[in-house]
Formats: sequence, structure tokens, C-alpha cells
Amino acid sequence: MISRIFSVARFEGNTLGDCSPSFLREWVPALSQILDRYGKGPPQEVLFVLPLTRSTRAIVSAYENRFYVRVLSRQLYDVIPDPFLIAEKFPANWLHSPLEDLEWPNQPLPPRTIPQLEPILREGNGALLLGGTQTLVDGGRLVLQRESPDAKTLRDMWMFLPDGVRREHWLATWVPQANLPFTLAVQPLGSEIPPEARSEEQAMDYPESRFEFELQHAIETNNQEELERLLNRSGLDAVFRRTVLLLLGLMATGVAIAWLSK
Repeated sequence: MISRIFSVARFEGNTLGDCSPSFLREWVPALSQILDRYGKGPPQEVLFVLPLTRSTRAIVSAYENRFYVRVLSRQLYDVIPDPFLIAEKFPANWLHSPLEDLEWPNQPLPPRTIPQLEPILREGNGALLLGGTQTLVDGGRLVLQRESPDAKTLRDMWMFLPDGVRREHWLATWVPQANLPFTLAVQPLGSEIPPEARSEEQAMDYPESRFEFELQHAIETNNQEELERLLNRSGLDAVFRRTVLLLLGLMATGVAIAWLSK
């Protein structure tokens, strides 16, 4: 059974303050390093998510030099890979003590629907949303440059990503500098974009591929069944792992057949 518990803590800079009972002190060095590298946030709350250990994920709200950290298991995050929804369910507790463990309801994420996605595509920057989505589906990295944090664009794009792809990407609605492995992030205007990342302009010019085309078609034709099929697909890592396991299985079968035929 997957644990539905969130451990939470408050940090001042990279120094631990209050924490909930299940928060492990062994997480502090890794979190301190992440927060130190992140630096000082803007004078408004922003959100980012990163792997903490191989088996845990950290969803962090930042406000200037203060951080509110939610730690959950990788297994649970794989079931609910939506940091925006998690932050809405468990908003940052900046003031009240003592901190208590949080528990996610015993239910999966609700399916995304055509009435949810159609206005996003119609009213937003469709070229950026679809091109950025395809960039991430293809395993790329995307950095937007803004004067201030832009949670809306990132959340809109996150709504278009398959769950399997969501599990493989790390987002930040604002990051002062490109020194953490975010794959979808907003940086200040004029900051240096990592050489392996695509800019907003490059995402808008990204060649149309199958997923982008099928997603847009499903939304425009009001095909909820096709939409769910697209959004439930596995990411590149999952496909790669299954392919490797299949090849290993075929190799083992071949070895067994050769041995039996002797």
C-alpha cells in the first residue's frame, strides 16, 4: 500500500525551522543544498518541485528567503503528479505551529476534461502551449523568460502533459538562476538560458509532431475518450524501461532455448 502522508517543514534560508513528526532529519542536508542553490525567491509566493532522494519528491513554496517544503514518496507522486493541485490542497503554512503531517485523500487525480482544456487552448498562446508540450513530451527542456513569476503559463502547459511525462519533469514558476535541473522553468529577463534548453521562441517554432496534433484534434473534436488515452500514456523513461525489460526477456528466452537444444 502506498503511503499517502506528506511530511512538511519550514526553512529560513537553508536552515531548518519547524517540521512535522514524520519529517526525517536525514533529508536536511539535501534540502539545504537545494535551497542554497535556489537562492532568494521573489516577494511573492512561487512553486517548484524536484527529486529529493531516489524514493522521495519535494514540492516547495518559496517566498523571499523562506521555504515551505512538502515531502512525499515517489510512489505517491507517481499517482498524483500535479504540484499545482497539491499546493492548492496543502497551501503553504508560513505562520502556524506546530506543523502536522498531511494526508492525501484515498483517491487518484480526477481526469482532465475537454471543458477544462478547450478554454486554455482557445484563450492562451496556443503555439507556445502546444510547442512547449511537445518539447517536454520529447524529453526536452524549456525555459521561459519573464519580468516576474508566471505560474499560469506553466500550469496551463502542465494540464496538457500526459501523466507519464509529468513524472519525469521538474518545474519552477520562478528560479533566480539556472543552477538546478528544472526542465520547465521561468527565469528573469536577460538571464542565461542553459544551452540544452529551448527558449519560448524555439518552443513556438517546434516542429509539429504526433502527440501535439492528436491532442489538439481531440480537444477540437470534443473527443473525451481520445483525450484520456493521450493523457494516460507513459513517458519516455517508462517506455525505455519496458523496452529494456522486453529485450532482456527475449535474450533470456533465447539463451534458455539454446541451452535446451544442446
